[in-house]
Amino acid sequence: MPELTGIFSNNPHLIDVFTSKHDTIIKNNTIAISSQDEGVGTYFSGIYNEGFWLAIGVGIKKESGHFKIMEKADWELAYKTGVIPENGHFIFIKYDNRKLEIANDPFGIRDLFYTWENDTILFSTKIESLVDYKEDAKINFNAISTDFLFSERFTYDSELKGISRLGPDARAVFYPDKLTLKRNDTFLNPLNENKNIDDYFNNILSISTSKPLSLGLSGGVDSRILLAYMLANGVNFTTHSFGSREDPDNIAAKEMANSLKFENKVFDEYDRYKIIDYLREFLNYNPFNRGIERVPYYYFYKKQGENNTIIDGAFGEFARRDY
Repeated sequence: MPELTGIFSNNPHLIDVFTSKHDTIIKNNTIAISSQDEGVGTYFSGIYNEGFWLAIGVGIKKESGHFKIMEKADWELAYKTGVIPENGHFIFIKYDNRKLEIANDPFGIRDLFYTWENDTILFSTKIESLVDYKEDAKINFNAISTDFLFSERFTYDSELKGISRLGPDARAVFYPDKLTLKRNDTFLNPLNENKNIDDYFNNILSISTSKPLSLGLSGGVDSRILLAYMLANGVNFTTHSFGSREDPDNIAAKEMANSLKFENKVFDEYDRYKIIDYLREFLNYNPFNRGIERVPYYYFYKKQGENNTIIDGAFGEFARRDY
């Protein structure tokens, strides 16, 4: 997963200090950005004399009645028009005329953290990358307490005091001396373009990709909604489940597969000698994650996603709620 860290400041000395510590992909008198893994297929950029744009993650747009995964030309158009996609998981950065704009996806799957002090803004997709610049940062127990009590975050605050979080469906505009933050409320828009459940599924399943679809199957109602629709409509797909074969969800998935006579691939084995490496990588993106027992799932997702486009019960949940 690509990651980035940057600085935006009127102080050229601070820009130089930052670039002395990081390999930067962009640098001028007021801004510098460092990025890792920019060679992967979920990283796009365009750099010009007076500005630039960066996109990390996956944007999904509707074109000719079908969804498609955005390529560089699509992000280029987003830069020129200012129209940000309403689907996917991404961070989009635009810089022009000493103004920095950062937007993310409606669910906030890709998030950004920032700290602002003395007309200097430091930002990163990883909160721990900012700790080096914010040595007095303390754990924000009020923010993380609901993670453990209710399994949900009830605030847009970050896990550390003194470091702010962009939060979902947001567009932040940074100047060296001020900040404006707006939430787009994408999902509160009453103009739902999907008139019925068939339109919804047709749009979701029409995403253009060279990889075959693989449905994450469990005993839950949401993945079963997707399974029923895809079987009834002749969609070409396979299914998979993660975790122990003795897990109640996986037992239910096996019973469905046997009854309906299809093969369900179960991912339950991984290299246990590499579990510490998996844990480090998992915590790299989830430093305050309560679901530490799901570290192997992180490996399973990566393995299955190498040759497949994964869909799961989340799409079924949206359908159940809306229709």
